[in-house]
Amino acid sequence: MTQSEVEVYKQQKGDKEDTGCYIGAYLHELKQLKPDEEDDTSLSMNHLKANILELFLGGSETTSSTLWWAVYWLASNQNAQRAMQEEMDRVVGRCNTPTISHMDRLPYTMATIYEVQRMGDLVPFSIPHMATEATSLGGYRIPEGTQMMFNLSHGLLNSRYWKDHDKFRPEHFLTEDGKVFKPDHFMPFGFGKRVCLGESLARLEVFVFLASLMHRFSWRITEDPVVWETSTVISRPPKFSVYIASRDQNTD
Repeated sequence: MTQSEVEVYKQQKGDKEDTGCYIGAYLHELKQLKPDEEDDTSLSMNHLKANILELFLGGSETTSSTLWWAVYWLASNQNAQRAMQEEMDRVVGRCNTPTISHMDRLPYTMATIYEVQRMGDLVPFSIPHMATEATSLGGYRIPEGTQMMFNLSHGLLNSRYWKDHDKFRPEHFLTEDGKVFKPDHFMPFGFGKRVCLGESLARLEVFVFLASLMHRFSWRITEDPVVWETSTVISRPPKFSVYIASRDQNTD
């Protein structure tokens, strides 16, 4: 799949260079390498194909799992689902469709998305980091070259930071006057310079899909058993069944 993407790009661009996209920028840098540098760099066609695959899987897997978690939590929490739908009915209207332009006017909807990310705890650990020089952190000496992974779950599910930490409450991300906010310990995408590069895009994608689903339909967990499975790198939602009903009487 990734090989074909590179070939399609080359056919479309020909001899023209386009450093405005990832493949184009990578191929441009690859051309700048001198023959004696090829063994001293991680730039290669194999690495390009591997990176494309990682970007694709990283973006699609995390977004789809977040939406899966969202349906589970909202179908299990009817009050939160109704509050989200009532907000969209007021702001968007029943005859329109939620769009990105509505995001800033839907604080409860955005708070719900943040709460889904908190409770879903999609990626419990950050990607590995390496200490470029010897340092100390929290009383521990960290030698140069040490690899570290940060426990992101600690900031998402700790009772020290969240009231009712084990309950689904979008109000965790709302001020007393109803404005949405994100506390410092909310870090589902990591933090610092190595924060997930897809954070902004993922937020837009999840908003558009989830807002549209909840605006159009109502969801309720069935009586079938919920099956939880052990996860590793990504915390996957359980297997569950839902009842789905259209919110528009004239729609089948």
